[in-house]
Amino acid sequence: MELPSVLGNLGSFEVKDYQPSDPKDAGNLKIQTWHFDLSTYTVGKYTIPPQLVEYRHGKDMAAAQFYTQPIEINVVRTSPETVKDIADIATLAEVKSGPPWLLYGLGALAALILAFILWRRFRTKSAPKAAKPALPPFEEAMAKLAGVKDLSLIRLNRAREFCFILSEALRRYLDRRYGIDSLESTTAEFLEKSRTLPVTAAQKQWLAEFCEATDLIKFANATLLESEAGALLAKTEEFLRQTRPKENEPGAAGDIALPPPPKRAFDRKTGRDGIGPTRRQTRGQAQEPARSRLHPGRPWP
Repeated sequence: MELPSVLGNLGSFEVKDYQPSDPKDAGNLKIQTWHFDLSTYTVGKYTIPPQLVEYRHGKDMAAAQFYTQPIEINVVRTSPETVKDIADIATLAEVKSGPPWLLYGLGALAALILAFILWRRFRTKSAPKAAKPALPPFEEAMAKLAGVKDLSLIRLNRAREFCFILSEALRRYLDRRYGIDSLESTTAEFLEKSRTLPVTAAQKQWLAEFCEATDLIKFANATLLESEAGALLAKTEEFLRQTRPKENEPGAAGDIALPPPPKRAFDRKTGRDGIGPTRRQTRGQAQEPARSRLHPGRPWP
């Protein structure tokens, strides 16, 4: 005998479990009972349809078929009537999005950080730097000469640069010491202005000799020996010491204050740094052999 397969869905019911009993004798018959646990989620009257039962006896392979009687089942509510049934799934509700406060906050924070960085940068640039006090004229000129006192420029065949440094240091000293404008003057203009300086005639003569000697090296490619460079440097220092202001004398602490000298681009080919030769110096004169005022009677090489 084959009973129906009832482990799946049974109409509106779902078989959760089943339990067969042991067969019992009833005369010439045997009775076996099957217990089913069913479940459903809706109330109302339902009918379990007839179920097919096949029966075979002995060696007879043909199966006899029988159908069970339909079973009516009334499913009632176990909860109170006031309890609503389970509602179906609602559709998606549209949620109104408010202002994007998070984005607004991040944007404001980024703007504040950028404003702070710019403020710090412009504040640093606009903050005036304390100007370094300038040395008095004599001390400034001596410091400038101390930078070339080892005569290394002469040994490196840079005599023209050496003379430019000496010339600029001397002219700036006279500018600050006596208030004459000589840094941008030609040699002739400088010597003309030096005539009004309150120095001795010998010192004015030395200024003319200094200009002639250095111009020959700067603009005529004259050779300067190391011994001659040392003598020129010593004479320049001696002139500075002789004309330095004495105590309680106007200009002792650099009364005539000038701004620091501009950096001059020195061109080793042309020998130009903004301080030119005398205007009457011609090309033919620059090429003629010159006699040194530092060593009278000795021609320049």
